[in-house]
Amino acid sequence: MENQKSVDLGAGVTFHWITDSRFKSNRLSLHFVLPMEEQNRSCRAILPYLWVKRCRQYPDMTSLACRLAELYGAGLGAKVDKLGQNQVLSVAVTGIDDHFTLDGEAMLCECAQLLCRLVLEPYLEDGLFSREDLETEKQTLSDLIQAKINDKRRYAILRATELLLQEQGLDPLGTLDQVSALTPQSVTEGYRQVLERGEIHLFFVGCGDPSSAREVFHQALSGLKRTPQQPAPLRRYQSGENRRVVEHMDVTQSKLVLCLSSGLGQEEEPFAAQMAAVVLGGTPSSKLFLNVRERLSLCYYCSCQLAMPSGILLVSSGVEPQNVAAAHDEILRQLSLLQQGELTQQELDQAKKAVLNSYRTVGDSLMALEGYYMQRILNPVIRSPKAEAELLGQVTEEQIIRAAQRIVPQLCYTLTGPKKEEG
Repeated sequence: MENQKSVDLGAGVTFHWITDSRFKSNRLSLHFVLPMEEQNRSCRAILPYLWVKRCRQYPDMTSLACRLAELYGAGLGAKVDKLGQNQVLSVAVTGIDDHFTLDGEAMLCECAQLLCRLVLEPYLEDGLFSREDLETEKQTLSDLIQAKINDKRRYAILRATELLLQEQGLDPLGTLDQVSALTPQSVTEGYRQVLERGEIHLFFVGCGDPSSAREVFHQALSGLKRTPQQPAPLRRYQSGENRRVVEHMDVTQSKLVLCLSSGLGQEEEPFAAQMAAVVLGGTPSSKLFLNVRERLSLCYYCSCQLAMPSGILLVSSGVEPQNVAAAHDEILRQLSLLQQGELTQQELDQAKKAVLNSYRTVGDSLMALEGYYMQRILNPVIRSPKAEAELLGQVTEEQIIRAAQRIVPQLCYTLTGPKKEEG
């Protein structure tokens, strides 16, 4: 079982380590957390993909690939995510632990040094990011944004979230227009702002001794001139007016997304609301799956999840256009039945088994463990997956019903086909 600790290194830098002897490798990652700035999203989002391309010491892809091969085939990864109203820029390197090298090489220290060089000593031409690199990674970023649009199920959820939560629902990758407008000058200026203002969270996850990596990170970052900006605090959505929005795209299968307020207070524990979401639509034995999809055949899929930190329940469904109204009404009817106390022991048992199993799988990979704790760095209390699973397992039938009774519809979003022209 993993052991998690954190230490403040000063100047807005925190080092987290999660050790677990079951692994044979280690994952080191560096995350910049900054309040989301609408116009600067793409300018910042492109940085992780530039960082892993090359750096000053390894000025081309071949030399960087050779270095990774020397590190026993270490792997690099880049990611852009969001945490509430914050944008998170991440770079990670994964390599085997020192104990498993052939000649006792200090692999962890070497990987930490490589990670620092990639981020702090990027490849520049005349003080600016390479135009060639920028054009390549602009295409990468554009493809990532376009992929979200092409995946209509995912797009509908993102669009509904954006409509309801506004700034908190913004895509951290930015927009295609923002990407198109990027220049070496604007991206280099964005990079300097990130180094100066971003709160930095360093993670070690693995089986080794994190002290050497911590020392490398501390030395590399201590020389930076920084005025770190506090991340935007996590906010839970407060109920407002219920709205309906219909948008048209070239789709044959309509997408129906219901955004529902959980009624959670700012500091309230979410466990009962989380279980209510699972009972409603989180498993193949849930009310929405068995009734809306299976019994009534009103949709191709129908699921529900509690989105944190906003505290919004998202019900997502793929529906034939003529069934949108019927599916909407049946979803709300199943919610009403739960609010009235219709919850069988079998439904409760199946929901708990599904939740507990999902928490057990968190510890199966370095990336999953890092992601679990990274998503909780701004929480007032950080619990291990095991501790959280135990609290979820203790939620009673009565608590789930009371949590369901606080759920209120806020937005019905429908993505459907093109408008028919009037004859």
